[in-house]
Amino acid sequence: MTAKSDMRMIVKRHFNPAFKMLEKIVETCPDDLWNSKIEKVPFWQQIYHAVTGIDFWFREGGEFTVPKFSKDITEDLSKESNTF
Repeated sequence: MTAKSDMRMIVKRHFNPAFKMLEKIVETCPDDLWNSKIEKVPFWQQIYHAVTGIDFWFREGGEFTVPKFSKDITEDLSKESNTF
């Protein structure tokens, strides 16, 4: 194995469990926490930021585009939520 393939295996071994934890947080997070603010930013926006970063760093090709899942909510990120 080359150093590059060794590094990919190491990253994959650590990334997959971390991504599964993030996925579980999204699935099980109570609404009051989901909408609560941490450092003036709603928790859900921090998760969105993490997922967008994953999409950026693990994209194929060379150009970054706004993720497909976010095209409809990008403008709403700075709006105040009145849900809770």
